[in-house]
Amino acid sequence: MDSRSTPFFLSFPLGTWFQTQVRVSLFFFLVLIYCLLEHPPAVGATIFGLLFVSVLAHEFGHIFAARWSGGEGEDILMWPLGGLAYVRPANNTSSELLTHGAGPLTNAVLCGGCLAGLVAMGRPIKADIFSLLTLPAVEWQSSIGRDVLVLAASINFKLFCVNLLPALPMDGGQITYAIARTQGDAPEMRQFVLRLGMVVSIGLVLFGWLVNDTTPIVLAFFLVVINLHEHFILALTDQWSDGFAGAEFGASLRDDEESPKPGVIARWRMRRAQERQEREAEERIQTERKVDELLAKVHSEGMNSLTDAEKRFLTRASQRYRNQEH
Repeated sequence: MDSRSTPFFLSFPLGTWFQTQVRVSLFFFLVLIYCLLEHPPAVGATIFGLLFVSVLAHEFGHIFAARWSGGEGEDILMWPLGGLAYVRPANNTSSELLTHGAGPLTNAVLCGGCLAGLVAMGRPIKADIFSLLTLPAVEWQSSIGRDVLVLAASINFKLFCVNLLPALPMDGGQITYAIARTQGDAPEMRQFVLRLGMVVSIGLVLFGWLVNDTTPIVLAFFLVVINLHEHFILALTDQWSDGFAGAEFGASLRDDEESPKPGVIARWRMRRAQERQEREAEERIQTERKVDELLAKVHSEGMNSLTDAEKRFLTRASQRYRNQEH
């Protein structure tokens, strides 16, 4: 457990997968409690598990896309409102679009895979899978496999649609901003996207009122809070950070301006960046020490004295040094 975290981001490590540190907020288990209260225990636990895996896959989509397009991504924090992927796309529009679009695309692929599985099982695809507000009713008796696929398809469809809303901090808002920034001044385009987010929030409230459902209203409240935060930051500064996916937001200041106290997410990102730099420095020291040992072994005993693993290590280290030089 990271005691340096703020209470809201109090979390514990889940492990490091694909060179990405994954942490889980303690508050994420509020989602589990909600699922168990709203559904029978077995169904509620399954819904929670499917949601967790789907959100995690969504965030890894951001991570892999950022790396593939020349950016970086090292950390994921799972929390009640989804996931925070600490990513920095490369400094070009195509990398930003790919990085921000990869999350929803991952959910679309998962949804399509589940639907294909249902077809392969000879099961009908019912319209309730594509409901934006409710999950399909499942029997959970003789067709557990089918029910899992139905729930997984519905969850991923919802994640796909919600994340494409053209409002920050959703991926749709990030994509809208990346495109708009190519057509005008970045601060003006940021303000445009923030205003668009407020319009989307109003639309969600009206939609929730019309269908008599509080879910869109809760989502609208979340979007309003985030967009007001962004608007406040822009009122204090002229520059901000672009490198966030999923639910990340933040701002950066000019060097000659007095910096306001960073918010909880900004502090989390700064801490993660510092930890990453410390890990990289330690890895470089260990790599250099190991290389020196192997070179001394080659000098005294010859190249044939190295094992296959040691030769591979030298090859990787040499490649890494060449990449750093370029």
